[in-house]
Amino acid sequence: MVKSIRSLLKTKIYRFLVKHPFLDALQCLIRKRKNVKYCKRVAGRDGLSMNCESYGELNKDKVLYVIRNGKSGYGFFALYRETLKYLAFADRFNLVPVIVWDRNIPYAEDEPIIEKMNPFEYYFQQPVGITEEEALKSYNVILAEEAHITDSFLDVENNGNGSGYKINAIFINQLARIARKYIVMNDTLNNELNREINEVLEGRRTIGVHIRGTDYKQNYNNHPMYVSEEEYIQAIDDLIKKQHYEQIFLATDDQDILNYMIMRYGKKIIYYNDVKRVSGTESVAFSEDNRKNNKYKLGVEVLRDMLTLSYCDAIVSGVSQVSICAKITKLSRNEKYCDEVELYHGVNKNNKIFVK
Repeated sequence: MVKSIRSLLKTKIYRFLVKHPFLDALQCLIRKRKNVKYCKRVAGRDGLSMNCESYGELNKDKVLYVIRNGKSGYGFFALYRETLKYLAFADRFNLVPVIVWDRNIPYAEDEPIIEKMNPFEYYFQQPVGITEEEALKSYNVILAEEAHITDSFLDVENNGNGSGYKINAIFINQLARIARKYIVMNDTLNNELNREINEVLEGRRTIGVHIRGTDYKQNYNNHPMYVSEEEYIQAIDDLIKKQHYEQIFLATDDQDILNYMIMRYGKKIIYYNDVKRVSGTESVAFSEDNRKNNKYKLGVEVLRDMLTLSYCDAIVSGVSQVSICAKITKLSRNEKYCDEVELYHGVNKNNKIFVK
């Protein structure tokens, strides 16, 4: 049976197969055999290859999928969006996800936060309550591989538009469904952020504006071209003329941009005044600060900005991970913006390589 399935998947019809849920039946191979590698070399790709390991006797009725994710050069929402893609892979094959953000990410503290050492759990609940420690004592465990999100059905179904910054609406809707199903903030943080969002928005019709400054001004290779403040102002003014918006919520990592927008709009601008921002071209995510739990707080601040943008009535933004995830999050609640303006001039192609 295994041989015939492999032969079938090597044919040109694999594009049809990966779009249909009956492929989920292949997971039975994992249950029956340890260390089996199935769906290997699908049309020259390894995107559907999986190794199943056994580490103990727990959870014999489940196939766990451990998503160990975390690159030292990733900001919070680059990491978050990649995690959603791994969750989409787990969802397609009825695997039980366990999420681990590595200790080398910019948001990991040396001491526990809310008694957790896994940075993912600083902010979110495990999708099914299974921790990494429990997973590594379990009977059927698949470790996520990068090929699962770069060379798999995700790429096929989105015509190559599932990665990078400019992604299509279909893919955003897919990730919104995944976020709705799997992503839940921990109760303490959820209550705190909801209270702060309500206090700043006050139920008024609001344009959410996200301006990515600091290191974006460097125009690094494979990053979106920097959009000037004047372009944002033009887009904001056009919306205010056409629609009745009472205020502008500004999310930015750049202190100079905040100062500029306050000078332009005065009291119409609302923002969080306890956010760490910097001037110049250094990324906030990699900046140093002596405040207690600085790394954790950097994650809270950008998460709060993203959530607040998702609760605004309109959004004006460049193309960034924060703005993409705000749109995903709003859709995950089955909501839509009244107005949506995206400022995009393409991606830089040069020799300026971002190095942390």
